[in-house]
This record gives sequence, structure tokens and C-alpha cells, in this order.
Amino acid sequence: MAEVKHLMKLDCSAIQEGVVFSAPVYFDDGKNMFLAAGAPAKQYHLDALSRWKIPYLLTGGTKLDPSVLRSCDARADS
Repeated sequence: MAEVKHLMKLDCSAIQEGVVFSAPVYFDDGKNMFLAAGAPAKQYHLDALSRWKIPYLLTGGTKLDPSVLRSCDARADS
């Protein structure tokens, strides 16, 4: 398995319902994926972070603007 490099540490407070990242978001071990790239965080994601007391997450991506994503989805559906 290829090693993932250049991961940025995210405080779990940065994860709010609806937030989307350009690359996968991993648990603090850097191996297990928490959220797929382009997938919005849902309430059950937030509940898991709290329940499992996850201190931080890791990603090589950036936070995306959800309004831009909705606009792209609307154009793709046309």
C-alpha cells in the first residue's frame, strides 16, 4: 500500500454537517478513511467523532465550498 504523504491535521471542530473536502479525510491513524473526497459530512459522522473521542483527523485536501458543489451537481443533472 502506498504511503500517504503531506497530510494536514484537522481539529474535529472543523468538521460540521455538510462540510466537503477535496481529498479523503482519515482518522488520526492516517490509514482508516473517515470521509470520502467530495462526500458531505452527515450528523452520524459528527456523532462518531464524539462517541469515539477522536481528537483530530487528517487530510491532504482542502475544504470545498458546498454552494459550488451544488451548482456543479445541478448542471450535471441537466
